[in-house]
Amino acid sequence: MTDSSTKVKSRHGKIFAFNTASITSGLHGAFRMMFFFFFCTEVFGLSAMSAGVITSISVIFDAVSDPVGAFLVEKFRLGKKGYYLPWYVLGIGFLIIGMVLMFWGPDIADGMKPAYMIGTYVIYTIGVTIFTVAWTSLRTIVTRKLEERALYPSYGAINQLVASMFVSIGATPIITAIGGSEINVLGYRVFVMICAAIIILVTIVFSLSVKKEDLHTRSIEKEDKLKLKDIWLGIKSNKAIVALAMATGSNGWAFGIATAVQIYFAKYILGDVGLMSTLGIVGFAIGLPGAIVVSLIMRKTSAKFVFTMGSWAASIFLTILLIFRPFSSTALALGLIGFNGFLTQFTLQTTRVLTSDSADYGYWKTGVRMPSVYGAIESLIGKAMGALSGIVTGAVLTWAGYVADMEVTSRLSFAIILLMFGAPLIGHIISVISMKFYPIDRDTYKVMMEEIDAMESKTEALAEE
Repeated sequence: MTDSSTKVKSRHGKIFAFNTASITSGLHGAFRMMFFFFFCTEVFGLSAMSAGVITSISVIFDAVSDPVGAFLVEKFRLGKKGYYLPWYVLGIGFLIIGMVLMFWGPDIADGMKPAYMIGTYVIYTIGVTIFTVAWTSLRTIVTRKLEERALYPSYGAINQLVASMFVSIGATPIITAIGGSEINVLGYRVFVMICAAIIILVTIVFSLSVKKEDLHTRSIEKEDKLKLKDIWLGIKSNKAIVALAMATGSNGWAFGIATAVQIYFAKYILGDVGLMSTLGIVGFAIGLPGAIVVSLIMRKTSAKFVFTMGSWAASIFLTILLIFRPFSSTALALGLIGFNGFLTQFTLQTTRVLTSDSADYGYWKTGVRMPSVYGAIESLIGKAMGALSGIVTGAVLTWAGYVADMEVTSRLSFAIILLMFGAPLIGHIISVISMKFYPIDRDTYKVMMEEIDAMESKTEALAEE
């Protein structure tokens, strides 16, 4: 084996290990999105409207906390060593505590339940915020090579889809086996503890993969710390992050609705809540090839091209599903939902690359490193739009007359299908429009990275004098 091939394999291994953070993202994200609304209404005893309002309040808090968390991550250092990694680990701690408490479901008075759920969701949200802004920043320093960043979608998807599949396939059987049914709180307690243990192990692997680059970034840190005026200048100068935020925000809003209603789709449209496991298998079997295709196309084109192409294709496909509603056959319905998952990978898996590129774009334009802030701007706009997802889901289900374990009505069927496929269609249409204003194509990316490397080489040389 040649030295060059060994180095290539080593870099691939490093990028893969770095993207094990996607397991954390997939576990907590899938469990929350797939089961939180259901847990609130059918296990914890809240109404659909209450669950929707709680979700939206929590998302609003999440959106507001993003810029605050990003500013703290960029302004302050935890300890004498490390740049973003110590913040990442802190975020994981809050995330685990909040997630476990969310699904613990203590036996308390009905009047206390909304306050309990909001409080635990806030703890979880603080963890997610710190974890996300630190992870976003670490993605910008682990590599700047286009060919290596193009590996993010496939390696990230392998890890995230495995985690999501574990939740989709494993959650319901484990919860049911331990609790005796899908509405027994004991099963949720055991499953959330399993997720917490996996996240701890993954965090160790992730930390080892990026420790060297994080320490190096600390070593070339400028003396002058981030100021509020730097943030304002960055926002004005970074057209990429604003366009991206509108695109990913609209998709996030729609994806949140579709994911929350997926279990209702399985139970009331397909007639078997146990099909959640089958949906997970289908999603993995079709979604993973989609992510690999995304990486292959991106290496020859750009993240912008892949994202826009995926939005167009998904918009056409969802329109067809809404017009014909071919869900009478369970097998056909599962196949169509799986193919929709394939198309979703084109936008879902490119978002992290686009965010890293946009952060570098701001660094290029201003000379100030603040990827956490740019990631928070994208997240703030996205979550502000996503705050509507819980209210929309709850309002539409309430309009349909939904109550737990009800008989299927034509209105409930229409409402679930509309939420499952209509919301994503709207999200993709907004994305296509927004990405027309995104300025980073393949040529711009190459020029940008060359000038950033030259700028950092100069800074490092001055630091050594």
